Amino acid sequence: MVNFFSILASVNDFQVETTKNIISQKEVLKASQQQDWGELQVILMAHTLRRLLFRYGVQKPKEELKELARSYISEVQELILIKGSRRWNIDHYPTFQEFIISVIDSHLNNQLNKSAFKEVDLEEHNTHNGSAPSPEAELEVQELREKVFKMLNEEGASDDEMIIFECMAEGITKPKEIREELGITEKDFHNLWRKLDRRLQKIRKKL
Repeated sequence: MVNFFSILASVNDFQVETTKNIISQKEVLKASQQQDWGELQVILMAHTLRRLLFRYGVQKPKEELKELARSYISEVQELILIKGSRRWNIDHYPTFQEFIISVIDSHLNNQLNKSAFKEVDLEEHNTHNGSAPSPEAELEVQELREKVFKMLNEEGASDDEMIIFECMAEGITKPKEIREELGITEKDFHNLWRKLDRRLQKIRKKL
């Protein structure tokens, strides 16, 4: 089926600076060298994917979406570590992780508000066992998915819960596979799933 993602939020992120405790580029580089980049990259990847999916409604095949996220993260790393064009106010962002995530959010906002992402590969996603689903089936699935996402949003579901549900909608139903896909721990997944399951039970009754 075609992957359609509703734009659930469009309010631009912004920060109002009240203090100017900006650290030097030398200190930024020193902080970056102290990071566990293997772990940090997983966190940045999960965050960027959530933003692309649920804030900006980017519609792309899974691997292309991941590649797009990697590209944006790489651009942000270049802005911070090579060009030094993003300044770190440690009063607003006490940790390097918080700082780089804030730059990712700003960079995505600058890039994705310039053009609308409505791309989808119909030939790849409209086929199942060699045959395409009917337009009526496509529309029904699209409307149901959008309705459930909207209801989850109204129920106060977090980005993490939403992306877990998206994995399930894409046929990834085993907890281990979802954890590996999102790079989260078993404990975090369990906590998120309990919250998501409660919301889904409410939605099932309404549907």
